[in-house]
Amino acid sequence: MQKIFGYVLILLLMVSAGQAACASDTAAEGRAYYDFGVFDYEEGNYTDAEKNFKIALGFEPENPFYNHYLGKTYLKTARYADAERYLNSAWEISPAISGLKYDIGFLRYKTGDYTGASELFKAVAEEEPRNVLAHYYAGISLYREGRHRAAAPWFVHAAENSPTIRANGYFYAGLCYQKTGDDLRALSVFGYVRDDPNAGDLKESAVRWITAIEERQKRVRPYGLYARIGRRYDDNVTLEPDDGDIFADESDWATLACFSGYYNFLRREKYRVGAGFSQYQTWHDDLDEYDMSGSVFNLYAAYDLLPFTLRMNITPAYYLADSDSYLRQYRLEPEIRWRVTDRLLTRLVYRYDDNTYFEDAGRTGHANTLYAEAYYSFFSGRGILFGKIGHEDRTATRRDEYFDRWEMRVGTVWMLPWELEMEVTGEYAVKNYDGPDQFWLTEREDDRYTATVSLSRKIFYDRLALLGEYRYTRNDSNISDYEYSRNIFTLSLTASY
Repeated sequence: MQKIFGYVLILLLMVSAGQAACASDTAAEGRAYYDFGVFDYEEGNYTDAEKNFKIALGFEPENPFYNHYLGKTYLKTARYADAERYLNSAWEISPAISGLKYDIGFLRYKTGDYTGASELFKAVAEEEPRNVLAHYYAGISLYREGRHRAAAPWFVHAAENSPTIRANGYFYAGLCYQKTGDDLRALSVFGYVRDDPNAGDLKESAVRWITAIEERQKRVRPYGLYARIGRRYDDNVTLEPDDGDIFADESDWATLACFSGYYNFLRREKYRVGAGFSQYQTWHDDLDEYDMSGSVFNLYAAYDLLPFTLRMNITPAYYLADSDSYLRQYRLEPEIRWRVTDRLLTRLVYRYDDNTYFEDAGRTGHANTLYAEAYYSFFSGRGILFGKIGHEDRTATRRDEYFDRWEMRVGTVWMLPWELEMEVTGEYAVKNYDGPDQFWLTEREDDRYTATVSLSRKIFYDRLALLGEYRYTRNDSNISDYEYSRNIFTLSLTASY
């Protein structure tokens, strides 16, 4: 019995050894075909490379290297669905294989998934700072996404670190700078391409871009002008632009006119300093006691620290009501603009107002306001979505004029057929007073709703436009005397230069 057990044990050991030897032979044979496939791939013989990699996979279907190279082969022959299958298989088995992340990124780029491609190429570039192609294709993918500001540094890095990519990288960087309005940097990198003896056809293209930018700069004026004149129907006239608390509860027609202009005294690559002036006037047909005029001066300075812009506004203003002094205001307004992407712009603004009311000294005081805005463009700039949220804290000589106010606004602008531009805006504001009203002896609480729709179209010349606008306002209050609704229809002619 012991002899039989011994024979069985020896037989099992022999079978096991045979299987191990067989597996070893299988792996070796698969490796041989893999090596043949790599040789064919490097020689550009992709048909034979495909055959050899498939045979190798027949021996070891779960080998990540065999899957990777077969995917690379299909990538070379533009069989992207097959490439995705085998590259994904390699990724699932062993995502750390050298070059695999880059190849999947290139597949994403070739199939139009530029967002996925840019993320993978950026990851490769961070892991392998000397991988110039990863930097270049990260830039190309971002460029295809329309994220020109983000793409530019990747092109510059690739151009600075590879003689073969230099002209191409600088040229694309120039396109990015030009598209984001950074003309000085665009001229600089286009100049590198123009002076590169190895730039080939790109040299001529760079010269054309340099000429176009320089000609445009010559046409840029240091000033701007805007004028508007129109007629308005208002079914509940209020004393504007200060607020809507003083209203007539009567309708009237009015003529409105405004003019504004600015001049940049100093403009350099990163900063500019200038001044502006605006004049606003309304004349009512019957309710002339509600006629309002405003003269607003503005001194500003801005500094570009891309992607941020820092700006300071100093704005004194003087308002007349029915030709009598109504309000004197001094405003200080620092702001930060952040160009998050080519499509998304945000602003954070603090505003301090010093207000002097001539007819009601109890309202004289100060206001501190903080608000944030965001603008997002889509459909190649033919649509804009914007929003705002802000808080104002106002103090006054009389306690019942203290209040804090929250404001929220959303809107959209659309470029429509027939050169029409439509804007739709909705606004909600809640205003709570700190002290009891001097007549009603209760703390006032208001909710205001505003909806605006405007439609404009250029006429005759690009600088003239016809503007139609409708605005609805409803103010709800816990004090009935402050409740009202209002409808305004305005038709204006505007001119800009």
